[in-house]
Amino acid sequence: MRVPRGALNPQQELSYSMEACRMKAMEVFIRHGYRPIYPPSVQRLDDLWEVLEPSKAGSIVPLTSPHGEPCALTFDVTVSAVLKLMRQEERRQRPIRICYAERAFRRPDPPEESFEAYQTGAEIVGADGEGADCEAIYLADRALREMGMGDHLFVVGDPAMLRRALRGLPRGMGQELMGALRRRDLVAYRGILDGLGDPPKAQLLRDIPNMKGDPSLLDRVRHRFDPRELEDLDRIGEFARDSGVRIVFDLSLTRNPDYYSGPAFEIYAPDGSHLGGGGRYDGLLRRAGLLGQAVGFSLDLTALGSKAPMEVPPPRAMVWCGPLPPSKGLEFTRRLADRGITFEVSWHGRAQSSMEICTMKGIRYWIDPSGGLAIHLPTGERLTVSRFIEENSPC
Repeated sequence: MRVPRGALNPQQELSYSMEACRMKAMEVFIRHGYRPIYPPSVQRLDDLWEVLEPSKAGSIVPLTSPHGEPCALTFDVTVSAVLKLMRQEERRQRPIRICYAERAFRRPDPPEESFEAYQTGAEIVGADGEGADCEAIYLADRALREMGMGDHLFVVGDPAMLRRALRGLPRGMGQELMGALRRRDLVAYRGILDGLGDPPKAQLLRDIPNMKGDPSLLDRVRHRFDPRELEDLDRIGEFARDSGVRIVFDLSLTRNPDYYSGPAFEIYAPDGSHLGGGGRYDGLLRRAGLLGQAVGFSLDLTALGSKAPMEVPPPRAMVWCGPLPPSKGLEFTRRLADRGITFEVSWHGRAQSSMEICTMKGIRYWIDPSGGLAIHLPTGERLTVSRFIEENSPC
């Protein structure tokens, strides 16, 4: 079957690694009190218009449901989750911590072609207090470390602070500057600012692309901003120093200032490839009719599956059930499953052929439950099934 251009079609090994990463992430999220949800794969357009800013409309992949309703494929799992919570959860239950592993679809910006993404992530919806931003970074860091990604880096900024710095500019100039920063086109960025003259604001805007560095950066630029504007970033910097999470600040980080209303972050692998990102999006919450903070992040499972040193090992044993009635063979496999031993069933009629397939698949033990025999194929060692279970059970 042919796959449409831009759709993802992970090969078997990548799929294994992606699933291993998903399981590790969800285990971390659930252990920290986050509840799994399954947002709908299709959203009604009229619901999306209530919460999405106009700049995102062009990224929606529209369709018509079999019932004739105008809809869109899940554009943003966060949006779907917030809409679902707005309708289902009582206010007294907030803040609500949710996690997910889901697909998202959006029209690509050329020259990119992919319109499908596999994501896992977590959201804190309706939070109060001052720790939610740090909690999201901590949780993403823990999930990545469980996947074996110990050298990742968080790049942290505040799109809302950048938006405030652009206030008062001539009409349209702020959007042009934001677009240039998003493209990392500093030549265009400086060219736009040349038309502004030399007021103090112009000098601050010229310097912002260079305001990057470790948490000590905030002390070096503190005199350029209202002290209150740096409070959230100060808190994140202090958290990073105390916890060992690797972050750098980039005060030119744009993301979407209409969506993000506080600190935001991107996550990168050592080779510079993008692994995910997130931040605070109180504005979306307000548009959905909810109060409080909203902080979340998503991780790109395709990127993680390509880089995380995780593989799904072959089953511990192949169980030859060829000479047995299915009920007897499967009843035996339940013993292995109950003891936590991974296995694959072989229904082949010939024992030798079954062993050859076992060797080809890299499975080390071949078991004949009808004869009570287990064979370690690399060495030819024979042992009883009971001894095999005793020596190989992790339970």
